[in-house]
Amino acid sequence: SGDLGGAYMGLQILEREKQVYLENPDMQPELNGHEYILERQLKPESRKDIIELLEGLEVVP
Repeated sequence: SGDLGGAYMGLQILEREKQVYLENPDMQPELNGHEYILERQLKPESRKDIIELLEGLEVVP
């Protein structure tokens, strides 16, 4: 549940649509109504406390 569950479901939808596309490249993906879970997969957000912890430890990604 939450953001992690949303990210997982977003991945499942993207994988499903990829299979449909590979079978028929003329098809357009049907992603309407899945904006939230797709956003969790495509644009994840870091927890603010982790960002502050890494800054405090002077960790640079």
